[in-house]
Formats: sequence, C-alpha cells, structure tokens
Amino acid sequence: MALYNYKNPRTTITVLGHTAPASAAGTALASDKKSVQRSVQRRRFVGAVAHNKSTSSQALTVNLTATNGTATRTLDSTTIQKGDSAVWTDEEFGIDLDADWYVTMEITTSTSSPDVLYAFMKSADVM
Repeated sequence: MALYNYKNPRTTITVLGHTAPASAAGTALASDKKSVQRSVQRRRFVGAVAHNKSTSSQALTVNLTATNGTATRTLDSTTIQKGDSAVWTDEEFGIDLDADWYVTMEITTSTSSPDVLYAFMKSADVM
C-alpha cells in the first residue's frame, strides 16, 4: 500500500429516503475552484458508511458507484437491514479518481415514508 500525503479531507453527509433524495454524490476535482485544484495530483475516494435508520422493517439496497456523468463503474452493491450499517474502507474500496470522476451512493429499492438512510462518503486530495 502506497503512502499518500492526503490534504483537504472532506465528508459528504446526506440523508436519503422517501421524501429525501435517493442518491448522494461526491465532488469531482474538475468541478472545484481553481484555488482548490492547485497542486492537487488527484482526488481519492477513501471510504463510506451507510446506516439504515428506517422505522419500517424494509431492507434497503444501496449501490456505490464511480462515475463521470457518462460512464459508470459499480464499486459495490449491498442490502442493509433495518438498524444495520455498511462500511466501505480505503483498504478495500479506495480508488484514485480522474479529475472528472466522483463517487455516488444510491438507494435502488423502492422506499416508503419511514425509510431513511444516512450516507457518509469520504474523499481526500492527494498532493
């Protein structure tokens, strides 16, 4: 495993569900301000956590994908039971992203009003 000099760590926190968005997206390096892009070699996806906080008994299926808006690569798909969480770590799922790529987390199950998923996605810039 290579040692990276991470800078600008960021966490995208989103509540997904029936009355909320069904997906959360990170930020592509190319869409950041020039002052943020300065001296950054690339952006790295370093992990995510999803927690099913539903009050119904429904399990939620979640897809974790990397995309540039045109092409999409599925990193993982998992079903999370009520009260459970899924964790994606840097060691297993960490990837270096091209400047126009970003990671998304999406609920693919039909949701009802009590379905809530807390999504946390982490990224960092590699200097």
